[in-house]
Amino acid sequence: MADLSQRAGLKRPTVSVLIGELLAASIAQENGTNQDTGGRHARSFGLATEAFRAIGVNIYRGGVHTAFTDLAGKVLKLQQKAIHPGDIDLAHVQQLIEETLKDPECDRPVLGIGVGTPGPIDLYHGSVLNPPDFPGMWGVALGSALAQTSNLPVRIDDDARVGSPAISFAYQWVPV
Repeated sequence: MADLSQRAGLKRPTVSVLIGELLAASIAQENGTNQDTGGRHARSFGLATEAFRAIGVNIYRGGVHTAFTDLAGKVLKLQQKAIHPGDIDLAHVQQLIEETLKDPECDRPVLGIGVGTPGPIDLYHGSVLNPPDFPGMWGVALGSALAQTSNLPVRIDDDARVGSPAISFAYQWVPV
């Protein structure tokens, strides 16, 4: 805890409470103890990467990718639907997310959805503005629409910043 406290710039009791909350929520796990030079052995913690899943979505010129990942961002299953950019719309994205959520291999609770989409976008409102070649996405309040249909937290960002579905999720949601 001393190392975490120092690295985070927080007091030990605060770090202890936060670690306790992450352990109780099964987001973190204890990995054992580290050898110290004296006193009590320091406990080691890490993400419980297999405890939960995340959905990553990548809207791109050739279609839409959806994936579910573990908390480390490792893609466990990737689906792709080839769609002409001019035909991509909210219904396509919603359908692929539904299919991903119903996949029997997506066998853990899903914490949220991260979406990489062509810009420009309005991060504050979670809306796609007017990406070239994607008229079906112009003015779509993508974040709130997907949150409403999936009952999950959704974050969107410009695809150039997030890079891939797994990175999209990790960048937006995973507590580090």
